[in-house]
Amino acid sequence: MKIVVIVVIVAIVVAIAVVLGKRQANHKAEELRRQAQEHREEAKASEIAATRQETEANAIAEKAKDDLKRAEQQKSAAAVQREVAEDLNVRADNIDPDVPNTSP
Repeated sequence: MKIVVIVVIVAIVVAIAVVLGKRQANHKAEELRRQAQEHREEAKASEIAATRQETEANAIAEKAKDDLKRAEQQKSAAAVQREVAEDLNVRADNIDPDVPNTSP
């Protein structure tokens, strides 16, 4: 009879240990799922931020291209203006009686 009681007690203890082990494993699995979800949310937020940064960088690059094009156009206009100024100076020198005329 004592053996039966001991076997029953051992069986109850083993059953309790199995139930507690499963419960702890389920709790740990839920915690890992929660952590994984947090990581996914952080990754999504990071991806959104990276996309925003890339979009801003592209806009800045496009503006820089436009600014460079305008600067090149301004340089060309300045060169033309210098040529006009030089031509006017040459004409003025040609008609000014106080400037010795070196043209043949």
